Amino acid sequence: MPSLYEKYGGLEALSGFVKTFYELVVSDSDLKKYFRHTDIPTLVSHQIKFLSSIMGGPEHRNDASIEAVHLGLGITKEDFDKMTDILVAVLKYNNMDSRDINKIAGVYKSYCEQIVDPKCLEAIRKETVIK
Repeated sequence: MPSLYEKYGGLEALSGFVKTFYELVVSDSDLKKYFRHTDIPTLVSHQIKFLSSIMGGPEHRNDASIEAVHLGLGITKEDFDKMTDILVAVLKYNNMDSRDINKIAGVYKSYCEQIVDPKCLEAIRKETVIK
């Protein structure tokens, strides 16, 4: 059985998905603030590798660096969710099967605590405590 990487066209297709994803993200009024000082071509390259690793491609992700590169950005849970929604929309637009989208989105969501600002997560936890 082919990997998702192979099933959906390998590096060329993934590159297109990621480029479209970042075009949408950096043009979003809520999300663009996180990318003001970011080298977008380098970020796209890293994200292609990350998506490749999730989809069974030849690249391997470095989980240890994920938290470090997002530290201090102040990413909220709402903005994290919005980015995940944009990724899902891009994959749907490119005719990816919903089960495969759910697998990929599930892996992205599993990084929430490494990406979202710890202060934002703490506030969410406090809001959900039953009084």
